[in-house]
Amino acid sequence: MAVQSVGTAQGRNMVAGLVIVVGLAAFLHFGGAGVLLRWALRRSGHDEDLPHPDGRRLLILLPGYLFNWVAYGIAFVLLGRGLGMELGFLAGITAFAAAYFAGYVALFAPAGIGIRESTLAAFVAPVLGTEAGWVLAALQRVWITAVELLGAAAGALVLRRPVAP
Repeated sequence: MAVQSVGTAQGRNMVAGLVIVVGLAAFLHFGGAGVLLRWALRRSGHDEDLPHPDGRRLLILLPGYLFNWVAYGIAFVLLGRGLGMELGFLAGITAFAAAYFAGYVALFAPAGIGIRESTLAAFVAPVLGTEAGWVLAALQRVWITAVELLGAAAGALVLRRPVAP
């Protein structure tokens, strides 16, 4: 009976995720991003004529962004497994992407610090336990920061090279 209810809950979560993705695709396709951008610019007192994003063009980017979040989520799951924490790919990918999004929308928190970690810990706690969830959430921040610093260092090295005439 417990397995059946977990399956039902997972099915509902998958349907909810699918509805969100389809809703986002429709929002982009029908020009919702342009309307939202123009509204935000008006509210902030800016009236510059910026390029209006075409929803169809933005929709083309969606598979790339989905691939990016899946890759990030897989790396997160592998980080946990490297530490001996058994986290499933579906749970890990969705928890990581949702927590990262929560950090993005928390504009009051620089780089979403604290928000992303607490959200991530809450999402993985049912699978890993509360303590392990907090440890993994904190370590993912260190991991992401280290990867970003390596990327910045590589970029600095490339930019320091003299340009050939």
